[in-house]
Order: sequence, then structure tokens, then C-alpha cells
Amino acid sequence: MIVCAFCCWISLDIVKKLAEIGAYLSALGFFIYKALAGYNIVNVAISVHVDRRGRDTNNDDLAIAVTLRKGGHGSLKLHDARVRVTWPSGEVELPLIGIERLSFTTDSDEVQRHRVTMNRASKSKPYLHITPDEEATFSCATIIPRSAVCVVQAAVLGSSVFWRSVGQWRSSVIALPVTTEVRTQ
Repeated sequence: MIVCAFCCWISLDIVKKLAEIGAYLSALGFFIYKALAGYNIVNVAISVHVDRRGRDTNNDDLAIAVTLRKGGHGSLKLHDARVRVTWPSGEVELPLIGIERLSFTTDSDEVQRHRVTMNRASKSKPYLHITPDEEATFSCATIIPRSAVCVVQAAVLGSSVFWRSVGQWRSSVIALPVTTEVRTQ
């Protein structure tokens, strides 16, 4: 038995139970803080690279590569990834190639090897997952006016495998006109 500040006797069992309750409440508070502070937000870095080359006297080819770098915790489930290219007289919106999970077939021999079906997206598991510390690049291409300064904006939608909220990551670059001679055909 010990004496408290109010001069009552408290058994050690009661003190132990109060300490356990305090420990549980502290742990609960810690996890609530982590959830509110964004611990469950999927950490992804996005970058955009463009390659612009002369096509003819009036147009350029613009290749766009968007790289996603997944941080160290949690997996990213890709929902959508697009780019928007704008110039003073127009714009185009393009989906990035390769963000869907492909289907596969299984050989009927004794090995039962799985083979990717490149021209068919998976219907049963359509989302491509990017695991921790993985990097993936997705691309597209378009034709733009030769003399136009273009703004290239990329947007990616995704979520954690175990978390319902959808995150959005964006990046943009400027594609300046090519200053070298146009190749002739």
C-alpha cells in the first residue's frame, strides 16, 4: 500500500491498472496523431521530361515521359495518369501509356507458364501497383506547332492499397521551340 496526496490508501493493483490505462491511452493518442499528420498519405515523387524534335516545317514531335518514384512505405495503386499540352492556339489531353495492369494467359503444359497479353488490360485486377522504393516511367507523344511554346502538365491519381482516399500528384514543364534546323525527308 502507498499513500497518495489526499491521504488515502491505494493498493498497488489500482496503481498498476491506472498505469496500464495511461499507456493504452498514450498509444491510441500516438496513432491518432500519426493518422491526422498524414502518415497514411502515399509518398510519391513525380517528374516530367520532354523531348521535342522537328517533324517538318510546320510541326514538331513532342515525346513526354512522366516518372513516378514511390517512397519507402506503402504501395501505390494507380487509378489514372494524364498529360495536358497547351499552346497559345490550342491544347491536347493524352492518357499516359502503360498505367493499367495487363492480362495474361497460362500455358496448358505441366509447367503452366504465365504469358503477358500485351493488347488486353486485366478485368479482374485492373490497377497497376507501384511498391515501396520502386520507380516507373509512363509516356505518350503528340504533334505540336513548330513555333509554339508549350506547357506540359502531368497529373496522376492513385491511392494506397489499404487506404480509400485518392491522392493526386502533379508536375509541369515548358517545352520551348527547337532552334536547330528541321531535318528534311
